[in-house]
Amino acid sequence: MSVKSKKTEMTPGKAAPSEGNANSKSKSSDKGKGKASSTISVSDAEKAMAKKAKSERASSNEIAPASSLAVKKSRVVSGSSRIFVPFRALGFISNGVPFALQVRHGGKDATTPDINIITCLEGSSSSSSSLSSSSSNARKQQGSGDTWAMWDAMHMRLLFVGPPAPATHDGGGKIVAMATSTSPDSLLVCYAGGSIRRFVRAREVARYDTWLRKDQRQRKLPRTADNNGGKGASSSSGSSSNSEAEDESSSDDEMNDGEAQGGGRNLLYPDDDIPHSPTKLARMIVFGDTICALSADGSALFVWNLLTTQLLRRVNLSASSIPLPSASKSRSDDPFVINNADRTATAILHPATYLNKVLLGFSDGSLQLWNIRTGQLIHHFDGRSNLYTHADHSHQHTPGDAPIGPGTQVVALVQSPAIDIIGIGFASGHVLLHDVRLDEPVFRMKIAAAEGKQDLQNGHVSLVGGVLSRDAISFRTDGNQHSIAVGGTSGNISIFSLDSSVDTAGQDQADSASEQQNKVRARPARLAHVIRAAHDAPIGGLQFVPGQALLISSSADNSYKQWFFDDADAIESNAPGSLAAGSVNGSAGVPPRLLRSRSGHHAPPHLVRHYGDDGKNILTASRDRSLRCLSVVRDSRSFELSQGSLAKKSAQLSVDITSLKLPPMTSLAFSMTRSRDWDDVITTHAGIQHARTWTVRDKRMSKHALAAVPDKTAAAAEARVGCVTACGNFGLVGTSLGKVECYNMQSGIHRRTYDTRAIDGAALQRARMLPPGKKRAAAEEAARIGRGNRVTGVASDARNRICVAATLEGTLHFFDFYTTDLIATLPLESSPSTVYLHQDSNLLAVACDDLTVLLVDIETRRVVREFSGFRGRVLDLCISSDARWLITTSMDSVVRTFDIPTATLVDTFKTPSVATSLSMSPSLDFLATAHVDSIGVYLWANKAQFSSVALRGLDELAEVADGDAEGVVSMPSLQGDSGAQELVADEEAEGVDVMQIYTSPPQLFADQNNRSTEGALTTLSTMPRSRWLTLINLDIIKKRDKPVEPPKQPEKAPFFLPQVAGTTFEFDTNAKQPAANKKGKEGARLLSGADLSFESDFVKRLQKANQANDASSFFYYVHALTPPALDAEIRSLASFDDLRLFIDVMTLRLQAHLDFEAVQAMLRVFLQIHSDLLIANGVTLATQELSGDTPMGTDGDDVNESSEEATALRHSIRALIVQQHLESARVLDLLDFNLGTLSFVRDIPLV
Repeated sequence: MSVKSKKTEMTPGKAAPSEGNANSKSKSSDKGKGKASSTISVSDAEKAMAKKAKSERASSNEIAPASSLAVKKSRVVSGSSRIFVPFRALGFISNGVPFALQVRHGGKDATTPDINIITCLEGSSSSSSSLSSSSSNARKQQGSGDTWAMWDAMHMRLLFVGPPAPATHDGGGKIVAMATSTSPDSLLVCYAGGSIRRFVRAREVARYDTWLRKDQRQRKLPRTADNNGGKGASSSSGSSSNSEAEDESSSDDEMNDGEAQGGGRNLLYPDDDIPHSPTKLARMIVFGDTICALSADGSALFVWNLLTTQLLRRVNLSASSIPLPSASKSRSDDPFVINNADRTATAILHPATYLNKVLLGFSDGSLQLWNIRTGQLIHHFDGRSNLYTHADHSHQHTPGDAPIGPGTQVVALVQSPAIDIIGIGFASGHVLLHDVRLDEPVFRMKIAAAEGKQDLQNGHVSLVGGVLSRDAISFRTDGNQHSIAVGGTSGNISIFSLDSSVDTAGQDQADSASEQQNKVRARPARLAHVIRAAHDAPIGGLQFVPGQALLISSSADNSYKQWFFDDADAIESNAPGSLAAGSVNGSAGVPPRLLRSRSGHHAPPHLVRHYGDDGKNILTASRDRSLRCLSVVRDSRSFELSQGSLAKKSAQLSVDITSLKLPPMTSLAFSMTRSRDWDDVITTHAGIQHARTWTVRDKRMSKHALAAVPDKTAAAAEARVGCVTACGNFGLVGTSLGKVECYNMQSGIHRRTYDTRAIDGAALQRARMLPPGKKRAAAEEAARIGRGNRVTGVASDARNRICVAATLEGTLHFFDFYTTDLIATLPLESSPSTVYLHQDSNLLAVACDDLTVLLVDIETRRVVREFSGFRGRVLDLCISSDARWLITTSMDSVVRTFDIPTATLVDTFKTPSVATSLSMSPSLDFLATAHVDSIGVYLWANKAQFSSVALRGLDELAEVADGDAEGVVSMPSLQGDSGAQELVADEEAEGVDVMQIYTSPPQLFADQNNRSTEGALTTLSTMPRSRWLTLINLDIIKKRDKPVEPPKQPEKAPFFLPQVAGTTFEFDTNAKQPAANKKGKEGARLLSGADLSFESDFVKRLQKANQANDASSFFYYVHALTPPALDAEIRSLASFDDLRLFIDVMTLRLQAHLDFEAVQAMLRVFLQIHSDLLIANGVTLATQELSGDTPMGTDGDDVNESSEEATALRHSIRALIVQQHLESARVLDLLDFNLGTLSFVRDIPLV
């Protein structure tokens, strides 16, 4: 090992020796060791610094809750969830990356082609740090999605979602370009990290990298010609395409021979120009079996083979001297050598019919035609004079001295339907149609810059921001009209007419003078129409469907739209005079109309609520001033609720449509009870005095505006929060003046007011003595003292008895819903910020500013639970539909789940960014969250719904693990399969947790032999209470439900078929047939008397239960009978033995401490039916029985005759009475114990 390499190895962080100084293999290997040692030292230093920073955070109490001390470092809980797993992301449509269009022509029976749109989606971020709003907006405009989606253009349905790219720290997983290939039929996606991937449907089949693998590096050929091409080629500027054939004849043969010898290896890589690391990419095109991509810095061009994935060439575009062919001497203004050191490639295009040629656009407005096979520069188009004359800002400069600025950058290159004509788009908003064969401009046009975008100084093209969007130029190819569509950063789409019949006599005289002076033959194209505010963000992609009058546009506002151009002649024949003003012969005079669209929020949503009882729809409100309904089942069912004809008003007033929408929402509430009849949603908005009502069924906003102050003469107030009652008839609006106004949801009429201000009791009594009217209202208003505090939350119970209002001063006010009287107040230790009422349990969750959440029982008006441990302000909360879990989100990016019955924290998970709102579905399937830096809604699956989840209490005051520990959870992906990996990873850990679960002994269903008479529990019944009530009141029910017509008798079986006795129609299959050998008339017609059985199945089961001394099987049979059938079976008991068996079985069931209510109901029916029989046979009170007196109402002879049967029956009844007293006392003792325990726990005095 050399001294130099040792020194490098011992010095941490020192750069390794350069590759050029390595003269031997040993030095190269030592250099690698030096790199490894440096890396290890740096990583150790980073770990030490991270450990120190983490300990400092744990010891500080800047964001610790007020009720807790500083959290120790050892008290850390996991940042992953045991309940929720990522499921799917909703609401993503498109971003700023240009979309790809796939047109498939069917077979002979297909009438129209299949059109698919592939858009780039803003995927979920897995970084542990949240992004600021400014960086997020910049990212959206540039386009930084990590996955893609394919849509059906006809029905706007989602077909496929591509897999997300692995996230990297440098953003290498972001998509920058997409293209489709027809041979083979696939999609190519270019990632910023330096790779291109090819997908078939949603499966990756190939990958193209910008660096060489080890086997390719070892097999490289020695250097041949110069990397930028040799000098032997010839080309002329006047006929560049004709001379290409001469170049290709030699270069292609030379290339094919080399490939045959090298077996498809890389050929033209110099020894010092082999890429060893990925190169970031920015642009990509696909033509034939070739893929070309530009590097992000515009200094290199990469060429791959589509089928073999082989990297064919890397062309250096930033060389300081690139030779031109000798034929370029024909024009004196073209230099021999081109210096590309001061320019970067920004656009790429393959001109039609130009074999193996690509046209590159540069930052200074110039163009270059390159041969990708030989790596030669064919021709250089100087863009200074053309752009300067085209812009026509000043005439005092010569074309050679034209200034170069940001506006001269080429941002779009598009092939026109005419061969050799290329559309060139500049960042300044100018578009030039150029003939690359003759090197002459044909048409010129310019789109207007957005307000504050363009800044002209002394005739220079100097722009603060670009005016023309990237690749936002498209030619119409249906043959009816010759037009071009241009998209700008302002969101407008401009349509220019290219018809030669356009009258240009009205053009400005300065334009004609400019053309004569500079001898430029470019004609100005006429602006036919402008689609104003087509998108709310810069146009991301713009393409005409080939052969159709259909224009498709996408934008960073999370939408893509289809614009249809109607036939002007058809419209004129159907509706004369309907053409747009200024049209010439109907050419491009009809403005396009919006045909279809798919859109989502283009600003992060801040309110998320599940709509409906099935949890299939989600209402979302965003900062983009829109209210949307997202479908969990199918994306095509999502829609935005209309706010009226804003597009028409925007066109009339010439203002942005967003400025006409309502301000962002501050609260959102709904009720589904009367959703089919009238409005069911109420919202309040920031800074306005009215709450608005909506109807989701009609997808629109209602005309009702619920004022915060019904009296127009009173002081103005702001509507802060809203609530819809459970019945759906009333809407409650909390105001900034401390009042809650109640309105009728159907008519919008004001009904009553709940005032939280203090009251002068004497003045209020005097006011109520006045008759109803204005004087009484004024007197009641005068009885109020001071000014009310702002209402931060309002709710009402399920029966409209109580209205609860939370005010900023830290008080909960309980009102009678109908009389508006103040029932009670509950002071809190801190100001409440938001409330959530679970109407089934009347539990009110209150988030306070002291970083605590209180659970209040509105029936007793007491705080029953208090949850703490939050390390940031609580933003939103919800209670599960079964009132089991309380789920919260806070500013520390942690979603916490509390178990309400045990008042413990059972689950936490940390998200990459703060969740601003959340909602649990009524079916408990999914948890929906909205995040501060994402425009989508994320669904988390509840594992407890389909698997066993071990939940144990966590330390509320512990710190949730951050990125330095176990890392944050991954966000749900757009594909919807991210949760599968989470389940597999947690399967082993869950098994350990399940083993640690404590299992209570089987007290309720213990073995009968081990059941003791003391200390065991008693079950009232395993059947519904209504079953036994029906049995008791069966006579009343029969009288009430007596039919008008007499009931039909059941169909009788033939006399020769044996039938089982009982209430059910059943044949006796076990009946013996008469003997065949019997002869005679009596044996043939009559059955034997020994074969007859008069006992029903009910009695037989009683006998079996009494013999087995276990009544379980009998009661299983009883539970299967209906109340009328059971009543009939009890009535069918006739003999003394049947009565005694029934009583003994009831006694056995009471001794087993089971079915107490069932036994009582059956005994009541038994005594009602057979009481006369029992009394007639000597059953009387125990006192008479013991004294030996003769029972009243009976004769002594009768008693003696049935003494044995009566004595047995009396003994059975006595045993039943004794057991009845014991079990009744036991049930009463258990009930008293439970009531006392609940009273102690809830602190309720027993009355």
